[in-house]
This record gives sequence, C-alpha cells and structure tokens, in this order.
Amino acid sequence: MQEDFFIPPPPPSDFPLQLELAGISYCDGSYRISRRNAPTCVLEYVASGRGVVEIDGTITRPETGDLYLIPSYTENHYHSDAENPWVKYWFNVCGPLADALFDLYQLRRRTLVRHFRRPELFWEGLRELHRHPNDAHTRIMPRLLAEITAAAAVQLAEQTQSGHTPAGLAMREILEQHLHSPAPTAAELGRAIRRSPAQAIRIFRNDFGSTPRQYLLNRKLEVAMQLLRHSNRGLKEIADDLGFAGEYHFAALFKRKKGISPGRYRSDGTKS
Repeated sequence: MQEDFFIPPPPPSDFPLQLELAGISYCDGSYRISRRNAPTCVLEYVASGRGVVEIDGTITRPETGDLYLIPSYTENHYHSDAENPWVKYWFNVCGPLADALFDLYQLRRRTLVRHFRRPELFWEGLRELHRHPNDAHTRIMPRLLAEITAAAAVQLAEQTQSGHTPAGLAMREILEQHLHSPAPTAAELGRAIRRSPAQAIRIFRNDFGSTPRQYLLNRKLEVAMQLLRHSNRGLKEIADDLGFAGEYHFAALFKRKKGISPGRYRSDGTKS
C-alpha cells in the first residue's frame, strides 16, 4: 500500500474552506477507511480498479473512471477490492463552503458519478497544489471544489433527465470527441465502459436508436451542413476536417444521405 500525500500549510483563520489533505492512493486489499459524523467532505476519482463505498447505509461500487463524493457528517466506510485494487486521486475538505456546494448541487444523496468527464481536475489540481502550496486554501481548492461539484451535478442531471444509461452517455461523449477524426472501433468503446464490443453496441442502440458508427456519421454530416452554409471552406477542407476518406467520398456520402449534393446544398442556402 502506497500513498502520496499533499499536506497543506495551516489555513487562514475563519476562512470558509479548508483543505485537510490531498493525494494519490495506490491501494491493496488492506485499504479501509471509516468515519462517523466527521466534518470532512471527500472527493475521489478512481483512475483504475474497483471497490465499495457505504454512506449512511447506501452502498455503491465505484470503479475505473468514476467519481464518488462523501458528504460531511455521515457514517461512511469504503474499501478497495483486493483483486483489482483502486488507484485514486482525492481531496479531503471541510468548511461552510464545501457544505454549501454539496447542498446546492444536491450531492448528499447522489454520490456516485459514473465515467466522470473532468478527471484532469484531480491530477492537474494536485500538481498545482504542489507548485503553490501557500495558495491551497484561498485560491486553488475553492476553484477545484466548485468545478468538480458543478461538473458532477451536470452529469447527474443529464443521466436523470435523459433516461440514458451512464455507459451510453460515456460512449456518446467519446464519439463527440471524434467529430474530426475516424470513428472509434466497437472494441475501443467496449474497453472504455468495461463491456464487450457487442454489449457496447447494444447499450448504445438502446439509448440512442442507432449504432455508434451511424450516430457519429450523422453528427459529422450535421457539422458539414453548418460548414457548407456558414463558411467558405472548400469540400476538400471540410472532408479533411471531419475525417472523411476524401472529397469524393464525402460528396457521394452526403448526397446519398441528404438527397442533394454538397455543392447544391450550399448554393441553395446562399440563394435563400
């Protein structure tokens, strides 16, 4: 068991947020933490592995790519899986500002965010803390806490309102990152959500009504339509920018899917 700690200097008196401790944990089967009614709020990003978290009797199982949050003044216990132990980045904070943000974003009951989209906040935040320790309480940690809790709340709201699964949303996020490059394979998507390629395609189809490849192609064509109407970029530039095999492939595909050539679509838009 190894842990790399950041131990901050003493906080300013009466400041509404205090960073108690931060670090990286390379867990093993012996890793177990328990708290009862402590003022500490915990924010942890799981870089790899899996484990179990219990907060006031509610059990979740965070694994690779997940964020879990532990509110203050709870009874909580968490431990790493012995066979596939956690590697995780974490911040322990306390104070009225932390409690207010947890309450504002309703993070006292919804404490697990699958496939957290802002993991860089943890490793970049730790790097900044080490570089500027004297700013830990007053500048660095307030920003990190605000960004992490806001990002968590946005993802939880998306999952609740859309009815889509966390795995489906995670794959859609990956596809959106490939608007300007070739499509990821089913195997790559499966690895990202820890499922087989066939399971990944089935989950995505159930969530969004198409295969991942079809979804990405439609998104690329939507972007192409905007570029044709609202830019002076040539067909070759648009094809290259969106990761198509070439200008002629892009033009043929556009006409087959949209029923009109890219050039005609552009000229009709110009006239209207």
